[in-house]
Amino acid sequence: DYQGQLGYPDATPAQRVGDMPSIFGAGAAEDGGWGFMGPSKFSPGGLAAVWADENTREGIWDALARREAFSTSGTRIKVRFFGSFDFPEQLHERRNAFTVGYKKGVPMGGDLKASSKGEAPQFLVWATRDTQSAPLEKIQIVKGWVEDGVERSEVYDVACSDHGVPDAATNRCPDNGARVDTASCAITTGKGDADLATTWTDPDFKPDARAVYYARVLENPVCRWSTHDAHRIGAEGEGWRAALTTLMNERTAIGGSGSGGGLLTGGGAIGKLIDIYKKSGVDSAVVRDEVTQLWIRAEVLRLTNMRAAQAARSGNPGPEGSVGKAMMAYVNQDIWEKAVDLQGMAGQLDYDYTFRRPETTDMIGDSAGYAFLRARANTIEGGTSEVMKNILGEQVLGLPGEPRVDKDVPWIDVPRG
Repeated sequence: DYQGQLGYPDATPAQRVGDMPSIFGAGAAEDGGWGFMGPSKFSPGGLAAVWADENTREGIWDALARREAFSTSGTRIKVRFFGSFDFPEQLHERRNAFTVGYKKGVPMGGDLKASSKGEAPQFLVWATRDTQSAPLEKIQIVKGWVEDGVERSEVYDVACSDHGVPDAATNRCPDNGARVDTASCAITTGKGDADLATTWTDPDFKPDARAVYYARVLENPVCRWSTHDAHRIGAEGEGWRAALTTLMNERTAIGGSGSGGGLLTGGGAIGKLIDIYKKSGVDSAVVRDEVTQLWIRAEVLRLTNMRAAQAARSGNPGPEGSVGKAMMAYVNQDIWEKAVDLQGMAGQLDYDYTFRRPETTDMIGDSAGYAFLRARANTIEGGTSEVMKNILGEQVLGLPGEPRVDKDVPWIDVPRG
């Protein structure tokens, strides 16, 4: 789920797969002034990884300095690679393979000195899959060298999934049959391995030719992050779907921040009301009933918010977000009205009415008086209660929608102002 690399030029799916915003203002080049860093070129979605002795700035820096590092296209595959002239056969099958790799060879990024006997180098390579992505398909070792002033390379498949064996003539693994459906991004199941490893010797080694080697690990085909972005955005003209998802997530968050928000029963505003009720000394059946009714409404809201949050985590926020937001607005206002009422005249005295810009966002404040006034905004912010009622009527109750003369008109052409 790649979220961008440079922030400004690729902070949103639309920017990453569409036109880039200009960094030079009007009149800039067609690429917005980004040149080679346009979305079709500068969109790796990659990750860098290091094998550090410890998870500290110093440890990571030391790993980078000795070049014991690798990169991926975004998946969290783990890779180990060692070279030597003195590895035992089938080293990858030993439990102490990495210890032997460090003791008798050099790790990834290291320089392997030529053997005085002209022996071919041996390589230990190991990889394990990203559990949140696809299984592994194969491991390749890419060899590069210079011959007669010309850069040359050769790719060897050295470890195959599903018990495959590289073809001796082509150095290629058999196709394991794994595929990806780009329309849904569903991947083939039951194909590929969780980890692959092998001990490999260069069959075409020439002692008098310097060479470089690196390991390349391929997982079964998956959708590129730009394809996922394209699915989120939808076809041209379907931007409202992405906007609505964002809006419903916002309302789920707002609904969970009010009177019944949080995971604990009796938390948030209703918890403060209970404290005020206990301290007020008021003991009448009418007040107890009113406070109890507010507690029940707050608890229903809390459970609704939990349901909405669960739906949002599954990637499908539903109308529960609007239900929670609409309920929060009225419940919150009623709770703080009752809190001020229980305090009597004291409820009018414990708030600083000085008009000033607050330094931080505060939804409740330190007093019931502040919270009472602040709660007036609950029926406006994040979508007015009237809008929430329309959504509930249309999407939950199935009532006919409001007349819309601009439904099929592009947003840019909608009359406004």
